[in-house]
Amino acid sequence: MSVFDDITAELDLLEVAGWQRSVALALASGLDEKANASMASELRSLMTAVGSRAVVKTTPKVNDDLREQREKRRAESRSAQSS
Repeated sequence: MSVFDDITAELDLLEVAGWQRSVALALASGLDEKANASMASELRSLMTAVGSRAVVKTTPKVNDDLREQREKRRAESRSAQSS
């Protein structure tokens, strides 16, 4: 995958729109063309800022999977304690 594809997927997950999305995609596209430490640093800073403010959307499937995993760990813990 390219940097552009990775950043696009991350922005979609974080539901980022507007100028921040445009800047992130422009930086990612530039990094795909030619690696540049300055651009990488700027993109990293922007994505950190965007990620700290964004609400990550989850799907019911993800929530169900997490619940099932938690219940499984609890059951294993209980059985280990009673042994």
